[in-house]
Amino acid sequence: MQGSYLTEVRDQYEAYPYPHREPADEKKRCIPTYLDYLDQLNHYGFGGKRDFRKDFRVLIAGGGTGDSAIFLAEQLRDTGAEIIYLDISTASMAIAKERAEVRALSNLQFVHGSLLDVGSLKLGMFDYINCSGVLHHLEKPEDGLKALTKVLKPEGVMGIMLYARYGRTGIYQLQELMRMINQGVKSLPERVANCRATLASMLKNPGVMALGITESVLPRLSDSDIYDLFLHTHDRAYTIPELYAFMSSAKLSIHQLFSPEDARGNLTYDPTVYAKNPALRNTLSTLSDVEQKAAAELMHGNIRKHVFYASRKPSIPADMNDTTMIPALSIALEGKLYAQLQDEAAKAADTITLKRGIKAVQFRKTSYTALLLKYMDGTRTIGEIYQAVLTETSDASNAEVLPRIAKDFEHMFRSLQLHNWIFLRSGNAAPYRTLDMIGR
Repeated sequence: MQGSYLTEVRDQYEAYPYPHREPADEKKRCIPTYLDYLDQLNHYGFGGKRDFRKDFRVLIAGGGTGDSAIFLAEQLRDTGAEIIYLDISTASMAIAKERAEVRALSNLQFVHGSLLDVGSLKLGMFDYINCSGVLHHLEKPEDGLKALTKVLKPEGVMGIMLYARYGRTGIYQLQELMRMINQGVKSLPERVANCRATLASMLKNPGVMALGITESVLPRLSDSDIYDLFLHTHDRAYTIPELYAFMSSAKLSIHQLFSPEDARGNLTYDPTVYAKNPALRNTLSTLSDVEQKAAAELMHGNIRKHVFYASRKPSIPADMNDTTMIPALSIALEGKLYAQLQDEAAKAADTITLKRGIKAVQFRKTSYTALLLKYMDGTRTIGEIYQAVLTETSDASNAEVLPRIAKDFEHMFRSLQLHNWIFLRSGNAAPYRTLDMIGR
């Protein structure tokens, strides 16, 4: 390892591997990582047409204690895919290795090194590069992004998470405070102890309360959590314009911005959802795409992370007008949900509702909704579903009925896409392993 990284950052992750994980827990649960759901990655990154059984190579750039590596390796078990984990922290890598051993995963290769040196490590080219929560800790993030781009295949996709500036305002205030309090303190454990004492003294502070830190939550934060959030020696955050400029500097296009922890789902970056005044909504809708997302970030005020896919080519998600595609509910959802949706459609008078935690989807029950849900099982193509619905419809001609069926399907599909609860894949692509199969 050539050492082209900030040594204090490496020292932090040697002392406090992040996130804190106990390898033995792999026997009882799997931790999904949002960007790495293969059905979502395929839909947005590869137009639903990538068969992950065929020469699929993955790089986890800054793999930490192994969440992404383990989740991807489980999904890609027995496919022939190759997954390479790369990290500067030997302590973090040791935990990731042990987790893989507990799960008996044989499709992972562990490499100790910096992503800045990825080209000289001769690891080859990659179809998918995960770099979540890493680039913003580099002295020059643009160098890291360019290094990764050089090992990304022409049709490849990156899954990236970067900090968002405005939503982290309170965090940066606390970081500044801790730099004052910890002046001259060399011991990392002493810095953590000082931070815990400070937070305990500020539980009524609006900024601390906004972060969800309470008297009961504080003891449950690991030392790794405390250090990464409030004591990190180097992190930077991006506004939407800065984010797009950063990606453009490496000639990358952003595919899809996600908000996995927001009840607004894919509408989080739509400024019109925050505007009650019709004239204001109209004004906002006239802005450019980047300006609209920038306005939404400012109006929201609490977006802490930008989570997205990027590649050299503009976004071309899977097309619902391609009737050879197979619609399937997200692998994150339980398999019995197909039957539950069918029952809901049969019982509902006007509206079908699906809730999971803080997230909810509602869509109108249209003429063909119940039949569409009856035949959508994750194995039939859109065309096969339409044909099955046609066989149960009235005596109207196909030319009259088919456009109405397609319109009803689009309404249902777009509604479920609010939280990325449905995706499309080509019939040539193998079905994905679900969380039910892996073990939640």
